[in-house]
Amino acid sequence: MKRLLFAFVITLIIKFCSFTQPVVFPLNHGDYWGYNFFTAKIIGDTVLEDGFSYYIQEQSKDVYRYYAYFRQSGDSVFHATQLVFNFSLSPGDTVSSILIGNDTSDFILTETGVDTFLGRQLRYWIFLRNALRHYEGDESYYTIVDSIGIMKLTGNGSSLVLLGAVISGITYGAVTTVEEKTTVQPFDFLLNQNYPNPFNPSTVIRYQLSTSSFVTLKIYNSFGQEVASLLNEQKPAGEYSVPFNAERLPSGVYVYRLNAVGNNQTYTQSRKMIYLK
Repeated sequence: MKRLLFAFVITLIIKFCSFTQPVVFPLNHGDYWGYNFFTAKIIGDTVLEDGFSYYIQEQSKDVYRYYAYFRQSGDSVFHATQLVFNFSLSPGDTVSSILIGNDTSDFILTETGVDTFLGRQLRYWIFLRNALRHYEGDESYYTIVDSIGIMKLTGNGSSLVLLGAVISGITYGAVTTVEEKTTVQPFDFLLNQNYPNPFNPSTVIRYQLSTSSFVTLKIYNSFGQEVASLLNEQKPAGEYSVPFNAERLPSGVYVYRLNAVGNNQTYTQSRKMIYLK
């Protein structure tokens, strides 16, 4: 009986100590997540309109690209300046009410615990996003795992599940596509449309080089005046993403222009983007 009581007390102490440790929502340059529907990778950082620095997570599926902006402050995680997760609360507590599009949603902590994820025993938190206005009854559940990030997202009859990740150089689960994606060399020069567009105040400009080139990337206003120089350097062949923050500029239409010179080739292309405050 004493041995059972001792074991029970030790278990409680271990659980208490684990939940008093700082929570890590991984945000490191190069961190990679492979889900059943798409992949995600931290590609840079930028400052948003609240004055804080956010990490840019590029989510990819075929030619589709979406950019999410995250930062962690203590036990709180913010997405695009809005508080979405707080790990210090108790189940049943409301984290925040935020505006997503035209809909107001509550984020509620529903469950915490310890379980096995990707072969490791880790802490987890489950948050409910409950739509309140235009889409009442639309519920999504986010499972967040310490040191891993978003492990699972369920709602609207679908389920997003993490299969593997590379966090700070440590591999979790099965990751088979990271090297394949980074060794592909583009066949041509290309300047992609920035995303998001329109944007406020940050966006990401993607381009690719088929050969090593000296690259300049500049931003111009509607009068043709240069307002920013993002690149002026030699780059090897490959695909690149460049964040741009326009918080000190007025709203309006801007032009970004890429010029690349390499291997007796010159490539120049311009695209328009819209900044809306």
